[in-house]
Amino acid sequence: MDMREHVKALNERGIGAGIHYPIPVHLQPALAHRGWRRGQFPEAEAAAATILSLPLYPELTEAQIDTVVQALRDANEAAQSGLQDPPPAPEQVSEKLRELQTRLEGLRPKRP
Repeated sequence: MDMREHVKALNERGIGAGIHYPIPVHLQPALAHRGWRRGQFPEAEAAAATILSLPLYPELTEAQIDTVVQALRDANEAAQSGLQDPPPAPEQVSEKLRELQTRLEGLRPKRP
């Protein structure tokens, strides 16, 4: 089950979701000087491949929670039956992440 399929399905329904750790911590550019490689921390890599960020805040209503749960159920069923598009290539994911980061930087409040 690929988390990217779930994110896409949720986002298409207007539900904010994302891959919580798109790049495992030990493979982040900021830690490149450590020389860690893929496979050295398999638990971190497994977590990065499976942890999904979902809407979570105090004002979330029961109806909204139900909507998210149903969307996840639908995404699971679609993934199991093979109805989803194939996942994008890693290069496409990296490019999208760079685009999102650039857009988010533009939304940050400017410090005086």
